[in-house]
Amino acid sequence: MNSIMICGRLTKDVEIKKTENSVVGVFSIADNYAKDDTMYWNCVVFGKQAETLEKYKKKGDAITIVGNITNEHYKDKIYTKIKVEHFYFN
Repeated sequence: MNSIMICGRLTKDVEIKKTENSVVGVFSIADNYAKDDTMYWNCVVFGKQAETLEKYKKKGDAITIVGNITNEHYKDKIYTKIKVEHFYFN
């Protein structure tokens, strides 16, 4: 089972990209998992959820997300993203 839950803060406003068939939201979360360490997670969300996040959440706001980890291959590099299934406003 591929599932992850992260609580953190948005590092920037949600960026909306519209395609012919859907809406995609792209954002990052900073997660202070240890005293002096911060982990950054790139996230993608689709449809109505993307529009809701853009409307109500801004850079620095706290959020909890639940999703799946995915890998994308681009120019011989692997990029890890989280495909958001659910989110909760903190």
